[in-house]
Amino acid sequence: MGLISSDGEITKLSRMNPEYVPPEFRKQDYFAYYYSWSPDGEHVALWLKDADSEEITLAILDIQTGVITDTCIPAGYNPRDIRTLPTPAWSPDSSSLVVAANSEPETGDFEAMLVDLSGAAAYRIAQNRFPAGWLAAP
Repeated sequence: MGLISSDGEITKLSRMNPEYVPPEFRKQDYFAYYYSWSPDGEHVALWLKDADSEEITLAILDIQTGVITDTCIPAGYNPRDIRTLPTPAWSPDSSSLVVAANSEPETGDFEAMLVDLSGAAAYRIAQNRFPAGWLAAP
């Protein structure tokens, strides 16, 4: 993943592309899926897959530092199945996002989760529902 400025300068942010792994990175520990930029442009939410355990969790990339924080919130769907609308949806002020999460993988149930980044907390807001976006009142 990278940023391209208006004059064509490329700034590399990560090497986590699940479709292309250059020879020097054939043994990657993690792969990233379904990126979602925060409205303020300071973070990217993504689904991070551990190559060894196959677990998929929500992670946040800080654009300024390049640090990726794994929230340990498990994905509530198969991330390769685009029909499940897996992309995290940000709040307009970039302080929160909503995702489909699965804390009970053995049952197949999942829940919509509100992730409050400023408070470092997550809340269940609906059962067996996929969040598709964020609406704000005028």
